Amino acid sequence: MSDFHSRSAAALPAISTASLLELALDRLDQGAIDLGALDRAYRSVSADTLARQLIATCPDETSQVVPLLERDPLDHVSFDGATVTSDCAPARAGDRYVDLGPLAGRLARLVGPEALPVFFDSYGLSAPEPRRLDFFLLLGGVLSAPHDAVL
Repeated sequence: MSDFHSRSAAALPAISTASLLELALDRLDQGAIDLGALDRAYRSVSADTLARQLIATCPDETSQVVPLLERDPLDHVSFDGATVTSDCAPARAGDRYVDLGPLAGRLARLVGPEALPVFFDSYGLSAPEPRRLDFFLLLGGVLSAPHDAVL
């Protein structure tokens, strides 16, 4: 995945964390999200609480990479024991944690938390940012949760 993220983002349209946050907040505000579809840690809290948490933990913009965005990273990533590769064509530029947050959450659920150090090491990220991971895990959950199409 780091190979995918290392592709040049300069010629791609950018998608900002702020615009993703705005979309998530709109969905939460309109009550259009199936909260039961979120990660277990977020299912028992209200939409208002989730919105406040997203606002309070929203990270500063960072360098732009080529994230997978709406695609499921596990569907497009191959592990051969030593390297991680992706078969996706780039679409937009954005924060690498757009992918890393939800993927880390999914790996922890499917494989176990012991898979995370191996994943981040193979990605080349020796010190992942837990707050950024958590923000994008929640943001990804809100944006990918079933919602009314009227937005």
